Amino acid sequence: MHRRLREAGIPSNDHLFGLNDSGALTERLLLGFLDNLPDGVTEIYCHPATRRWEGKDNLPSSYRPEDELAALLSPVVKKAIEKHGLQSWSYRPFRDSVHKAASERATKRSL
Repeated sequence: MHRRLREAGIPSNDHLFGLNDSGALTERLLLGFLDNLPDGVTEIYCHPATRRWEGKDNLPSSYRPEDELAALLSPVVKKAIEKHGLQSWSYRPFRDSVHKAASERATKRSL
């Protein structure tokens, strides 16, 4: 899959941490991830939020979104990120580059 995405010009992560711990990312768990990251782009899979909500798109009852947000905002985690020389990125720039590339390909095909 990764090769196909790359060939299509779609950026993607090299690694994913947290999927098996979905809804339960704690500071301790996140620090463990940070201490063991391989080289490359790693996605930390989580669902942080300031509160739970009702409705069809709410999270499962076992998820702890407030705890996940606290882990991501932890000063201890921030220090670990700095110690390891890591950079945190939003997916938005990658998403925007994909949309731009797709638009350019569509324009070339129509010419």
